[in-house]
Amino acid sequence: MVLISALSSFIKTDYFNIMDKEIDNDLLEKVSFVRLSKYRLQILKIVKNNIMMPSEIKKEVSLSYTHLSRHLNSMKDKNIIVCLNEHQKKGRYYKITPKGGEVLEFIEELEDKNKKVETD
Repeated sequence: MVLISALSSFIKTDYFNIMDKEIDNDLLEKVSFVRLSKYRLQILKIVKNNIMMPSEIKKEVSLSYTHLSRHLNSMKDKNIIVCLNEHQKKGRYYKITPKGGEVLEFIEELEDKNKKVETD
C-alpha cells in the first residue's frame, strides 16, 4: 500500500520531469526489460563507463558464465549493450550503447526519485 501511494505521488509530481527529452515507448520497453532482472541491472551498471570482458563482469556479479552470457545476449539483442568484437569466440568486449546509456540514466533517475519519495 505504501509503495502504491509513493508511486502515485511520484507520477503526479515528477513523472514528466524525469528527463528533459521525450520519453518514447522504445525507451520504456527497454527500461522495463532491464528492471525485470536485478542481474541485467547490475550488469548494466558495471559496464556503464567501461569496456569489459565477461570474465571481468563475472567478478562483480554472482552469475555463472552461462547465465551471464544469456543476459549479455538478451541486452545485445535489444541494443542496450554491444559486443565490439563479435567475430571472436573468446575475449569478447562489451560496452553500453547510447540507447543503453539512456536506459540506465532513466533507471537511476527513477531510483533517485523513489528514494526521495520513501524518505519524505
